[in-house]
Amino acid sequence: ESLIHPAMVASDDPERVLIIGAGEGATIREVLKYNVKEVVAVDVDRKAVEIAEKYLETWHKGSFRDPRVRLIFQDGFDFVRQYKGEPFDVVVLDLTDPTETSRSRNLYTIEFYKEVKKLVKDVMVTQGTSPYQSPHSFSRLVKTLREIYNYVSVGLSFVPSFDTVWAFIFCSDKVNVSKLNVKNRLNRVMGELRYYDEITHKNMFLLPKDVRKLIDSEKTVVTLSNPINIREG
Repeated sequence: ESLIHPAMVASDDPERVLIIGAGEGATIREVLKYNVKEVVAVDVDRKAVEIAEKYLETWHKGSFRDPRVRLIFQDGFDFVRQYKGEPFDVVVLDLTDPTETSRSRNLYTIEFYKEVKKLVKDVMVTQGTSPYQSPHSFSRLVKTLREIYNYVSVGLSFVPSFDTVWAFIFCSDKVNVSKLNVKNRLNRVMGELRYYDEITHKNMFLLPKDVRKLIDSEKTVVTLSNPINIREG
């Protein structure tokens, strides 16, 4: 919910959504709580998605089979470079962590983010690792995205299954997601949310002093030639 809903409510009329990192289908599930017309979900690992669809029904709630969803099995960087269609209202990057051996490591670079921006109509959001478990990876991502977008908003949520605070980074040239009054916009949501509401939204973007200091002191931009490695902190 922390990844999806701030981005979806920040878009004026999110009809088309791109998700890179279909995973277990939970991101698709949350996007489908809005009156969207099309969800394009890209994943590099067909087998992983097939296993998730078969065994993780409680996570995806049948979202893979929704007629509005189009699954594409392709490397995310290749998809973005080759895409020639209309831009998407919202783009979601729900990627695996950028470890040294991760196939998604290049999807945390300024080169990739510049290609993604061509596809973004309103808002892009990416998972941003943890400011406490991997502080320098986190701060470099924020620094890199600030090189590209007018508004970069960092939201934090405690994720019980991770047992730590996690970052979600919202980027736009149109709207400052952190300053948005979302109360009336949440009327768009079909069904009840467990965690996210207008109070949660405000709290997500009230960053503690140590995190603000970490972000403000960062000088390094992430590139293909100088990628991040989450194990390095």
